[in-house]
Amino acid sequence: MGLFNFLSTSGNIKTLNANEFKKIIADPKVQLVDVRTLDEYASGTIGQAIQIDITSPDFIKNARKKLDKSRPVAVFCRSGVRSMRAAQMLTKEGFPVIYNLKGGILAWK
Repeated sequence: MGLFNFLSTSGNIKTLNANEFKKIIADPKVQLVDVRTLDEYASGTIGQAIQIDITSPDFIKNARKKLDKSRPVAVFCRSGVRSMRAAQMLTKEGFPVIYNLKGGILAWK
């Protein structure tokens, strides 16, 4: 893991603070995903995030459609709880590297 040894890690899920998350999402290979609802997304998001609502029963189906399994995924929500659940679901789906924003968009602002 090198540089990020000090981060909270759960399998292939790495929880990053806002500064670390900002560095990770600067990499064009990283897919940025806002897992909040469409209304929350419409109120403002981070960069060019893809919106995939974790509360939707079609979350995994939509993730399969919109995301590339061969590339890292960075997820966030309002506070970090829903995004961690999304990260766990994506892990089970076979996504190899997932970054979760600790504290969600609230920590980002």
